[in-house]
Amino acid sequence: MPWAGSAAALEAVEERLKRDVLKEAASYGGVLLAHEEVAPSHASAEHEAGGLVGVWLQVDEDSVKTVREVYEDFAHQGWKVEYHRLRPASVTRAAAKMDADWLLLI
Repeated sequence: MPWAGSAAALEAVEERLKRDVLKEAASYGGVLLAHEEVAPSHASAEHEAGGLVGVWLQVDEDSVKTVREVYEDFAHQGWKVEYHRLRPASVTRAAAKMDADWLLLI
């Protein structure tokens, strides 16, 4: 699905997704059903390499983060990172020249 919204709108979607994940996990005792790809070294008669297998993941407020929160955590740990979000480009919205100009200023 192409994204045509602003960077702020995308961050709001990420925040809602985080809340939804935590709410769903809470309803299952702190776990969330996810799917992982079976590595060739773990293939078996039951699970072929490249196939998907369901796994329950323990999640909490510290393990579910938005992109902004990940960068903030790295900065807090002493990494020299900065978080910048451009307006997302998509099939319906090409990157504008001012987006590229803004990148050069970072």
